[in-house]
Amino acid sequence: MTTAPAALNQTQSGKPLSAEEQARRDFLATDSLSTGALPAAPKRDPEAHRGYIKGISLHKNEQKGTFSMKIEAHSEANGKDYDYYLPLPSAFARDITVDANALPTGTPDPQNPSKMLPGSNQRETYAIRIANSDGTGEAQRLRLIAWLEGKRFPTDMPAPANIEDWVMMHNYLLTHTRVVFTLKADANPSEPQFANVLKLRGFFREQDILTNPKAMKGYIRTWEPQR
Repeated sequence: MTTAPAALNQTQSGKPLSAEEQARRDFLATDSLSTGALPAAPKRDPEAHRGYIKGISLHKNEQKGTFSMKIEAHSEANGKDYDYYLPLPSAFARDITVDANALPTGTPDPQNPSKMLPGSNQRETYAIRIANSDGTGEAQRLRLIAWLEGKRFPTDMPAPANIEDWVMMHNYLLTHTRVVFTLKADANPSEPQFANVLKLRGFFREQDILTNPKAMKGYIRTWEPQR
């Protein structure tokens, strides 16, 4: 068995390659079906964009049977639209009047009973995505941004009866609301092909960011001249 030269067993910084990185490098050196390759996407710094919410809709993943609230945002820096999918607990999607305290806290992984299947803790998802006592749930924070901008529902608008109504009312409240939103690369090690692809991560009130020079530290503030 031959041993790869030392230079091939380490990164340019001198750090040893992980087993996965070494296997990938060995494969590339022997891949008989290669048709040529382009350079990997360069590392992208996280960005902050000024813009507005274009619309909100209910999205169902037919394959997984899961629901999310799709939020489309428009960047004034590059004219592009970006989508964000806010996961909805399945029990909440079926009945928005469900008792949040009674939501399931996870389904054991058949392959590893000591752990829960990813995304199966609906109570945690509800607290993070929908609402919590601190008012920091994602949907709560979006409504707060609209509220601070003076947006209100008509007094004669009925309360939502189902998830479709609930999402429609968010669309009514948030469409055209100005925001600052962040884009950041996905650090998921199981999907290294997307390691340098920027994805929408979160929303902030525009005024809060513009009046705070220290806000978005570490992000490229795309509305400012770049050095």
